[in-house]
Amino acid sequence: LHDIMQRGGPVQGARGMIAAAFSPGGLGKTALARQYAHAYAEFYAAGGAWEVGCEGATSLGAALLRLVGNDRLALAGRELVEPLVLSESQRNLPDEAAQAVIGHLERLTQARGKILLAELQRHPECQTPASELFELGRHRCLLILDNVDQPELLSASQAALLPKGEWLEILVTTRLDPTRFGVGPDWRRGVEVKPLPEADAVALLREFQPHHQFRNDAEKLAAHEIAKALDGYTLAVELAAAYLSAHADEGYQPSDFLQRLRGEGLLVVDVLPGESVVAAKIRHTTKQAGALLEWSYDHLTPPARAALEFASLLAPDQIPLAWLEALTREQFGDVLAKRAGYPDKWAGVWRELHGLRLLHPVVDAAAVGDEPNPAALPRIVRLHRFVAAEVVKITPDPARTLAALEQYLDQLTTVFEQQVGQGEDAALRAQHPWLLDHLAHLIARHPSPALLRSAGVSATHEGDHGSLSRALELTERILQAKEKLLADQPHSEELARDVVVSLIKLGDFLAGRGQSGDAARALGYYERCLAVTERLLAANPSSTDAARNVSVSLNKLGDFLAGRGQAGDAARALGYYERSLGVSEGLLAANPGSGQAARDVSVSLTKLGDFLAGHG
Repeated sequence: LHDIMQRGGPVQGARGMIAAAFSPGGLGKTALARQYAHAYAEFYAAGGAWEVGCEGATSLGAALLRLVGNDRLALAGRELVEPLVLSESQRNLPDEAAQAVIGHLERLTQARGKILLAELQRHPECQTPASELFELGRHRCLLILDNVDQPELLSASQAALLPKGEWLEILVTTRLDPTRFGVGPDWRRGVEVKPLPEADAVALLREFQPHHQFRNDAEKLAAHEIAKALDGYTLAVELAAAYLSAHADEGYQPSDFLQRLRGEGLLVVDVLPGESVVAAKIRHTTKQAGALLEWSYDHLTPPARAALEFASLLAPDQIPLAWLEALTREQFGDVLAKRAGYPDKWAGVWRELHGLRLLHPVVDAAAVGDEPNPAALPRIVRLHRFVAAEVVKITPDPARTLAALEQYLDQLTTVFEQQVGQGEDAALRAQHPWLLDHLAHLIARHPSPALLRSAGVSATHEGDHGSLSRALELTERILQAKEKLLADQPHSEELARDVVVSLIKLGDFLAGRGQSGDAARALGYYERCLAVTERLLAANPSSTDAARNVSVSLNKLGDFLAGRGQAGDAARALGYYERSLGVSEGLLAANPGSGQAARDVSVSLTKLGDFLAGHG
């Protein structure tokens, strides 16, 4: 930040004129500005450093009028310059107010600068040329425009009010994209305030601990887990640290808070300021990170807001921007329609989200080695986890957003299912790892039947054409979600069938992989499958579907044991095949005109014949 200030700013060719610190709310922009003023105070010894809150101000005059009532400004240099008194006209005309306040700061800076310069010249060993003495006199003033939230405040017309000399340096903090301001292209040199690295977040948690130390290594490890969970979101980490400090006398430890964080989710930190002792330890004016993020959300256009809502549901570290585009265009087709001769409006949506630092581009390993194209949109973007949790909370119609995402992913997995073994194109294949990650993320949070079906298709595709290990991992997650649904509705035949499908798929994957221990695990899944189907048949003895599921489960067990061939497997396999035939014959006797029942009997007879013929 200091290098930017010293290299020179964009306004009217002046050196060291203006710089920006920008980020979403709660990451520490104001803290950075204040620390800069403190660390480089000697550079502003003449004019001092002045902070002006700029929320809602649309002109420099409106902002600087807030400085007029500052007691410190009224007392500063009162022996050297006339006090600042604004006429009624100046108070009513923002441009005149701005010029008056800036003029007063300039007179104050010059008067103090002369005194500092004279002190340097009186030094007996001073041999420095006058021009360098002037520089050493710190003939400068720092003006911090904090939380500029209206781009008009720094429009080209307002920038024209700033002085041409190098005595005034301006540091702006803002949640907006600095390129939206009209003061020139060098705003791109602003400093983006990013989330805390894990080590710094842990250090912040440690500073709030008694004696600035964790009790032991286990608590230090818990602090690292808290830092990871909060993803370095500065205000959230500070709130957690203050909460731990407030309850330290009660023996409350990072491991205790980590347990609460895992149980209640990320948004628990927004409840913490409700305790006055916690709020008192937080320097930020707005104690709740959620309130800060709502500001950014409210300042988005409807398409950008919709894209952010979709992004908040997906796995935050690897979000395909093309998915967000497709989902957003589905809702705002007319608004985002492409027109010959006009810029692509979707690119504008991306710039809006990236400008507010809500979405961040991720380095794409697949594109490494390609020629860089600054105008190209990224393939993969990232959303901060804490931001995602807040957006989910404030989304007006979450069910509608989730339903649209479910439909899109269903369509995508259907394409994969239709193109299996038909040479699907490389671009489509490249999306499948994303699909696996996002479906796993979604079913852990929203295990709806639609998402579970999509995840099942994706897992099958991966097992047949990709990594069997990844297919197993996803299918196990699907099974856990299905079993939870079945536990809530134990008499549902449809949910029981869904569980059976996943159990059989897991058994088949393991039986096909054949690694050490896979056979025992596969047998366990097949036996669980039989137990589920028998339990469902006992609850619904007249159900044809329930009986057929039992028959299928028995045949699966027979096939597996017949193929494994360990001692005793043959006798057990024969028993399962015979039981399956008995169930099938019972169904045919009850439904003598059923072609399906006849086919099932035929299958059972064929399996028995093949088994006996093969075993001699």
